Amino acid sequence: MERFGFRKIKEWIRKNKFEFFLLLLILLLASFLRLWRIYDFAVFLGDEGRDALVVKKMIVEHRFTLLGPMTSVGNMYLGPVYYYMMIIPLWLTRLDPVGPAMMVAIIGVLTVLLIYLTGRDFFDKLVGLTAALLYAVSPLVISHTRSSWNPNPMPFFALLAIYSLFKAIKNQDRRWLMVLGLSLGITTQLHYMSLILIGSIFLFLLILRPKFSLKDYFLLFISFVLVLVPQILFELRHDFVISKSIITFLKEREVSPDSFSKLLACAFSLYKRLFTSLIGLKNRFLGNLLALFSGALGFFILVKEREFLKKNLGLTILFFWITLGVLELGFYRGDIHDHYFGFLFPAPFLLFSSMICFSFRSKIGLPIGSMIVFFLFLINLRQTPFFAKENPGYHIRKAKEVARLIANDADNQKFNLIWISPVHDYLAMNYRYFLDIFGKPARDKTEFTDIEFLYVIMEGNKLELEPEKMPFWEIKSFGPAIIDKEWQYDSITKIYKLKKAR
Repeated sequence: MERFGFRKIKEWIRKNKFEFFLLLLILLLASFLRLWRIYDFAVFLGDEGRDALVVKKMIVEHRFTLLGPMTSVGNMYLGPVYYYMMIIPLWLTRLDPVGPAMMVAIIGVLTVLLIYLTGRDFFDKLVGLTAALLYAVSPLVISHTRSSWNPNPMPFFALLAIYSLFKAIKNQDRRWLMVLGLSLGITTQLHYMSLILIGSIFLFLLILRPKFSLKDYFLLFISFVLVLVPQILFELRHDFVISKSIITFLKEREVSPDSFSKLLACAFSLYKRLFTSLIGLKNRFLGNLLALFSGALGFFILVKEREFLKKNLGLTILFFWITLGVLELGFYRGDIHDHYFGFLFPAPFLLFSSMICFSFRSKIGLPIGSMIVFFLFLINLRQTPFFAKENPGYHIRKAKEVARLIANDADNQKFNLIWISPVHDYLAMNYRYFLDIFGKPARDKTEFTDIEFLYVIMEGNKLELEPEKMPFWEIKSFGPAIIDKEWQYDSITKIYKLKKAR
């Protein structure tokens, strides 16, 4: 499968019918688990509402942007690539945010396909199918492919970068270096943690020095910069404000090298967490067992082969990817959320699958390996959204229906709203998006004085509290108030309409 021409694919399918059939089943399963009831399950919080509102303005008002979403720390912004990825899906669904959510789900299915291709080219078809199967049913992976959020497509583009690096070295084909540069440029704009991936690939090239010319490296650099043009233009026009913010953050806040021994301990802990969260269903014993088995056996193979770069190029790249990734991530001193691992998501599946397939190739061992994989497949499948007993909150349908209720009641009055919930997302951008769609936009998120009504959306276990007495800036700015109306949406959601007390 060196080239993806139609005739090549058709010929490959003819010669590998059974393998194609298994791959097709895995992709159908992955598609079902990611797209099943996506409208009911897709998370739609403030970040998603903010992004949808920006893209809606791009579609309707042609107000294009050079910046992407603001990060959760520092005065830093990502590039706008994700906003431009959202345009067509949001337009096709007539501004319904389920479109971008479906786009992310489809990218998630393509990631399963790319894992298969990577495993097949790095090792063999059995590794590719095993890794794709386990990735297809991983609950954590699925949860990150069923809503529109800028970090969610990162595993696909990170894996595409790794796959391109492999193909470029193996085939000495500079076209793959272009794909590598473009992939890295996109991942950088999806989440700044992907800078770790760039650092890992840079160190890999520096240490192993594959046979690329200066012209090849220049092509890689130009491809990378090309994707970043909008962000670079913004930086040039605004005195490099984002770059300065990143430097300030690295110097003064949550990044520090610490001692070498603590760094290694932290990196090893992150390595085990990868397997625990992605394959082991957050069971520490199972995750540690998978991590130790995969890492120890893989390291043994590399040490045993003296010319491992030539004989085990795929495994070498995989080890560099994981090892350097967790080491560099170990420098970060803040809380490390699951989506921070997005650039590493496919790695443990590939490493474990290659080691399990390597260990149980004999006639006696094959049934044992198959049973282990089947066990992991079943326990992960059982925790997917298809088997969920309850519909999670904060989804698209709920935001739309609550916003419709407010829009119908508000009429042409001047109003604003606040969202009080366990996620502490008081700006309520998810509800503001639908109010804007319905033609009844709320006042600016800073304007709470000169309004007639204030809608308070309360979620969680504190519905019995009196909203007009709650100590929030928005409510205090509104002034003394009384409850004019109230609605009970579901068991955990209540909407209050406050009016000024005379």
